[in-house]
Amino acid sequence: MDYEDWEIARFETTGGMEIPVNIYIENADSFEYEPEGYAVVDICGVVKELKVYPSEEEYMKLPEEPKMAPISMIPIGTFPESYPDPPEDEDFDESPHIYFTGRVLKSEWDPDAGEDWTNCKLLVETLELELNIFLRNETPIPEGAIVQGVAWLFGDLQMEGVENP
Repeated sequence: MDYEDWEIARFETTGGMEIPVNIYIENADSFEYEPEGYAVVDICGVVKELKVYPSEEEYMKLPEEPKMAPISMIPIGTFPESYPDPPEDEDFDESPHIYFTGRVLKSEWDPDAGEDWTNCKLLVETLELELNIFLRNETPIPEGAIVQGVAWLFGDLQMEGVENP
């Protein structure tokens, strides 16, 4: 599946759960790799709306049930809602979207960025992934905060020195 000059690729995480995740890859045609081989991907995500909770404790106090774990991820663009049963929606198009909850490991905020540009970059730990998240936010987001939202994933393959984990 193509997105302009990019290609969608399906990867599995290597943290033990082997979660399949779709990602748009800009440089997919720059490498020859085995479909079942290992690759390192610098994963980034763009988020339009992000819920921010000051700490894991504050997130866990929410009355919502059921609640996602503070470090969790669902690859919503990888499989239709009816998976593993046959899709109810035959028009389902795969996409590189995930619904995630994660911990902010690093935060950068630029209040002087143009109004049409992202001004916040976060390094977020989520289930078996660390993502560079880009978004527009009115205030800085502190490190250690729990964040939740839908991210559109993209990245570049980093093939040099790749070994099986």
